[in-house]
Amino acid sequence: MSRNPPIKTGQSGFILLEVLIAAVLAAVTLMVVFHAYTTAFSGSGRTERVTVALLAAESKLAELGVVTPLQAGTNVGRLDGGYRWRTDVRPYGGLSANDLDALPVLAYEVEVTVSWGSDAGQAVTLSSLRLTAKDGHDQTR
Repeated sequence: MSRNPPIKTGQSGFILLEVLIAAVLAAVTLMVVFHAYTTAFSGSGRTERVTVALLAAESKLAELGVVTPLQAGTNVGRLDGGYRWRTDVRPYGGLSANDLDALPVLAYEVEVTVSWGSDAGQAVTLSSLRLTAKDGHDQTR
């Protein structure tokens, strides 16, 4: 018959303490790794939304003066995926009225904003200066 040596009471408590510390360290490490992955995926989703909004804004800006006539005013609409667009067209204010009258074209400041979500900071805005002939035919973009 073999006899097991008796376990010292102090050693068993020390081993239990080591196991508890290792478990806490493992849990903290897993929480940090999980948070890092969550942050990366969240940033990826925001980047995708900004990219889609930017492409939509570029498309709307390209339409102005070509598909949609240049007229002072504001237009709004919705796009697929929960995006909203807004165009603001106003006469160019960088020249005096006399200088503008002397030009063979009409100058407009154009601003296109595409937004998503409920937060006001979730938007992309593009601005441009557009010219159109005084008789209404597009000269340049």
